[in-house]
Amino acid sequence: MVRAAGEGHAGMLTSWIPGRHYADADWPQVAPQITALLRFVEAGEAFRADGELAEPRTWCGGHQFPHIVTELLLPLLSADARVAARQAVMDMLAAEQAVEPVPVHGDLGMHNILWRDAADGQPAGLAISGLIDFDNAARGDPAIDVAPLLGQFGSAALAGAITPGILDRAKLHRATLSLQVAAAAELRHDPALRDFALANFARRLTTGTLYDPCGGN
Repeated sequence: MVRAAGEGHAGMLTSWIPGRHYADADWPQVAPQITALLRFVEAGEAFRADGELAEPRTWCGGHQFPHIVTELLLPLLSADARVAARQAVMDMLAAEQAVEPVPVHGDLGMHNILWRDAADGQPAGLAISGLIDFDNAARGDPAIDVAPLLGQFGSAALAGAITPGILDRAKLHRATLSLQVAAAAELRHDPALRDFALANFARRLTTGTLYDPCGGN
């Protein structure tokens, strides 16, 4: 991707990848392909060999993310939500400290995976044709890439394909995703998006879906 700007105009050159989104997929239909994709990304095959990957969560402050949450976001939450948000960030950071960083896409949800009809003989009749939007790519906990999938399919569905340790950490990452969006919005001076993300955090906390969309911790 190449960006150019000048004389009041801006342009962006992008690559076109064939395929279609499959947002309403059931996990059993896509599990073999996505688990293979996770291994592919973790091995670094999805990135340029000469490219340097950023630290996790650079898009929402990087190592400053906890400070942004504590100093700028917590005062905007209710007392109960403040306690939960602080704990969620602390738990996530503590869990990933013991993990060897690997290449991660950073936003590996179904919205960034493209699909095509598979060749005869391939399972499920579908194959991945591309992975897009590498803006949040980093070196970090592989559970970062499982968290968006957890948000769509739930932990019970993923349990047979994702190792328990990664799945447990993915729940911790998911619990902070709304806070990450809010932090990014704060950095971009977008109070509407910030408040929407904080309201989403509070709603998930109230409904018991902060760690798992199906409920539970």
